[in-house]
Amino acid sequence: MKKNYVKERYTEFAEWYRNRGIGGSSVSALFDENKYLSAIDIYLASLFPNQEPVETENENTRYGKVAEPIIRDIVKLNFEGKYKVHTPKGYELYRDINYPFLTATLDGTMTDLETKEKWVLEIKTREMLNASDEEEWNGHIPQRYFIQVLHYLGVLNDFVGAYLVAKLRWVDFDTGLVKREEIRYYKLLRKDFEQDIELVRQKAIDFELNNIEAKCPPDINIGILRKEEN
Repeated sequence: MKKNYVKERYTEFAEWYRNRGIGGSSVSALFDENKYLSAIDIYLASLFPNQEPVETENENTRYGKVAEPIIRDIVKLNFEGKYKVHTPKGYELYRDINYPFLTATLDGTMTDLETKEKWVLEIKTREMLNASDEEEWNGHIPQRYFIQVLHYLGVLNDFVGAYLVAKLRWVDFDTGLVKREEIRYYKLLRKDFEQDIELVRQKAIDFELNNIEAKCPPDINIGILRKEEN
């Protein structure tokens, strides 16, 4: 299959930020499934594309940054002999050729050593605090991450699927000490979610054309996608 995307590489966060278009986190916001962004946030950001970005950091994001390369190394070990795991260099970004505003920024890619098929690698870290967190990860990945991965597969049209690897940790509320840690692997095959991938793709295209380019503030419609099984 001929690929319909190109890879770009940036050395600075600000440069990547100004060129990121609609990425995975943005698309989850369009479905009202992002805890930190809404559709109106994405729209307003488009009005000021040259605004200097701020790379926010807190305890959770710091943990994620430190843990990501460690988790990627664990994935390499667990899949040794089966997949070659590729680590992004700098700020890598994949851009859809037909719709250049659609982009994907990945935590890594995986290549099947036998078939040469390519896979998205997405890494998440999460602190499990309550029953709601348990339910979010019970047999499936949270909807916002599901949408994010579907968007990536929409951009990377020749990838056969994605692995989402989640490092979950349960922390004692009183002491702050980690009681238990677990790494879970979630495998999504493109062929099982073709309709969902297209739904997510069209949501992003419609938002760009009918809201951003038309300079029309969005009305938020919550899309419902079925959740994948573990």
